[in-house]
Amino acid sequence: VSGFVLGSRIILEYIDNNPMFEFHRTSYVNDPFVIAQNDLMIAINSAIEVDLSGQVCADSIGARPYSGVGGQLDFVRGASRARGGRAIIALPS
Repeated sequence: VSGFVLGSRIILEYIDNNPMFEFHRTSYVNDPFVIAQNDLMIAINSAIEVDLSGQVCADSIGARPYSGVGGQLDFVRGASRARGGRAIIALPS
């Protein structure tokens, strides 16, 4: 299940009309209540930095944007609500 896909022509042709892939609006895919319906859901997200109070920065370095925004907090919330689910924030060592 995905909201969008990027890739080579070969990948796009493989996905096109393939019943193993399902696409929905990101408002559905990123809905924490939809995510939580998956038992044992594990959401692994990356972070640039985490402060001492646990706040996660994943989209900018200072005032400079580094990556796209959206979805990370939704998956953290959804995985945390899922039966047996876990949310993991990964940092480079």
